[in-house]
Amino acid sequence: MRLHISNWHTILVVALSVCVLNACQPAQPGNNVNDMDDEAIPSSTPVAPAASAHAAPAPAASTLPASPAAPPPAAQQSTSGNPVENGLLAYWPLNDAKKMADQSGKKMDGRLLGSGATPKTDDFGQYVELDGKTAFKTTSTELPNLLGSAAEGFTLSIWVKTGQPNKTICGFTAPIEGSKLRETVGLYCVNSANVPHLLLNDGKNYVKVLAKTPVTDNKWHSIVATVDYKTKVATIYIDGKKEGAKKTGNFKLQKAQAAWEIPAGSNNVRWIGALADNKIWNRVLSNDEVLAASKRK
Repeated sequence: MRLHISNWHTILVVALSVCVLNACQPAQPGNNVNDMDDEAIPSSTPVAPAASAHAAPAPAASTLPASPAAPPPAAQQSTSGNPVENGLLAYWPLNDAKKMADQSGKKMDGRLLGSGATPKTDDFGQYVELDGKTAFKTTSTELPNLLGSAAEGFTLSIWVKTGQPNKTICGFTAPIEGSKLRETVGLYCVNSANVPHLLLNDGKNYVKVLAKTPVTDNKWHSIVATVDYKTKVATIYIDGKKEGAKKTGNFKLQKAQAAWEIPAGSNNVRWIGALADNKIWNRVLSNDEVLAASKRK
């Protein structure tokens, strides 16, 4: 059969249309990683590009230790490096039964009177034990003047151990120059309560400051006493604890010459027992310094 050319044209147009429709049909969704539902990402949210496998990793948090906090300001120290040693006029360790060596550098050395001093050592350290008939006595007699000329006052300290009551510990009694009066400074334990006391006497003012703790229990005790010229108060401490205080009035040491004795007084009241570390300062120790002086190193 013979077709008209217009029919061939129609057939060609139809065939081409079918081919075009088949070629443009979208592929069916499958397992391809690019087959993503458009609803999975809101149109308003920008899509970040996928990270490359070779991309540099994000920097890790710093592992360097944090800078240490600045330390608190150091406590103010004395020029000597040890506040308790500032103003030290004399220091007798009393660990030698043959001599009275001053370790302060002020040359307040002395000698032993009698032969009843025995050197000993225990958990406390080194010390001497006295028989009640023996004493140490300085060769210098300048200590009363040094204490009297101190600007703010002075401090005494010593360690004791005894079971005997009513005994002297350390001090001096001296005639006041140009007078019939005598002055006294010392630590004693001569009372019915067996407690230490500080005795001050300038010839006009008599002051006695008693502690509260007996020291006749055969145990080591620290005794510290301060005399403050500015506040006019004398204070006594036992084992670092304040136990007594009293107004001193117009007490002031006069010009006098006397040796420092450990223990002081006559044989019938001299210390029987152990003594160690007698110290004297030309200033008033603070409460913290008293506490430090009352601890064994």
